[in-house]
Amino acid sequence: MSEYLKLKTHIETIRSQNLDELETKVDLGSNFYAKAFVPDTEFLFVNVGFGFHLQMTLNEADEFIDQKVNHMEK
Repeated sequence: MSEYLKLKTHIETIRSQNLDELETKVDLGSNFYAKAFVPDTEFLFVNVGFGFHLQMTLNEADEFIDQKVNHMEK
């Protein structure tokens, strides 16, 4: 659940700073990170479970996170 809440915070940062692109680090596993450049922040990929990722807009991801967190809190 903490990963979804962290993603929600990142989405809010993208919106509040009007970021069209960004540089970040991606965890490749075992705390090994690689630099990544995101040229367009309009869409992102969200882990929806079982190893599946879906491309979503920021609004869709925000809504998905809310539903997922509510479901996990039950």
